[in-house]
Amino acid sequence: HQKKGIGSAATKMLMEYAFNKMNLHRLEAEAIEYNKASISMLEKFGFVLEGTLREAKYSEGKYWSVYRYGLLRQEYLKHHKD
Repeated sequence: HQKKGIGSAATKMLMEYAFNKMNLHRLEAEAIEYNKASISMLEKFGFVLEGTLREAKYSEGKYWSVYRYGLLRQEYLKHHKD
């Protein structure tokens, strides 16, 4: 089901619910360095790279870094004006 917009639609709905209904201040997300689509989607939605967990995930015979992202309420509101 890749490249059909399902992840983007789900992320958008989650963000709207988290900030508009639950009144949360912050969201966090992680993406493994080889998952360029997830990284691109998070950045498209305004998530900010906050850190890298170097070689924190082992998969298919290799260690991969994990990127930590955060999004604050004020960043969401600025980035997602309706």
